[in-house]
Amino acid sequence: MELIIQEIIKKQTRCYFISPHLDDAVLSTGQLLSQLAKKTPVFPITVFTDATNDRPTLSAKQFLKYTGYHDAVSLFKQRKKEDESAMHMLGLRAVYLGYVEALWRKNTHKLAKILGHILPEFAYVYPIYRYMIPSGHVSKKDEEIKLALQKQLEKIVGDDTNYYVFIPFGIGGHVDHILVRQVCEKVFKKRVVYWSDFPYNIRKGNFGNAPSGYHQAVLSVDAQKKNALIKNYTSQVAGLFSGAVIPKHTEVYFIKN
Repeated sequence: MELIIQEIIKKQTRCYFISPHLDDAVLSTGQLLSQLAKKTPVFPITVFTDATNDRPTLSAKQFLKYTGYHDAVSLFKQRKKEDESAMHMLGLRAVYLGYVEALWRKNTHKLAKILGHILPEFAYVYPIYRYMIPSGHVSKKDEEIKLALQKQLEKIVGDDTNYYVFIPFGIGGHVDHILVRQVCEKVFKKRVVYWSDFPYNIRKGNFGNAPSGYHQAVLSVDAQKKNALIKNYTSQVAGLFSGAVIPKHTEVYFIKN
């Protein structure tokens, strides 16, 4: 991986990091970000950065209770501040696209809205976290989001030809991670570099297998520096890591041959 980093810096290759949520890029690629920042153009882009305070599902209520926040909008304002803090440490500035995260994504169908007044779960695309959000199955109701995201990313990258797009492999099956992967594969094709999603790869003992035509590359992590980045995400650390202890790990990537 070090040779690839040297080549990126030498060629001044533009690197786009498409993060599903307000922590994913740093969690999975914090070491790489720190080695590329200020040495080549780096553009962190976070897709799902918002939530709503509409009548929440039971799953959303439980999530808020666990994080200690009374409402989702306040939580996401805090999460954005945390990400901005981590990016500041890296000398970077992220772009936030403003899409609503899966747990708060509303079903726009007219009947869903009506039934949602009876039971909130009817009004959401993924009403039950445990069975739906880590399923790896992106709902057809998200097609509009996929199309809008595709157009935004095409506009951001424009006519650039000297670039890589770093995206989640999708370990853990979170629908937002899978959605981002699907859109980026369609838009950027051979320019895609996958990252193995941390800490889900550690939890599951599964770092992913290189897709056809790709090879695995491993990057050693300076634990002290990367842990300092991760600890910016104060609202998330306790939920991500038992006892708030960040396990030793390497960063794993899949790169086109």
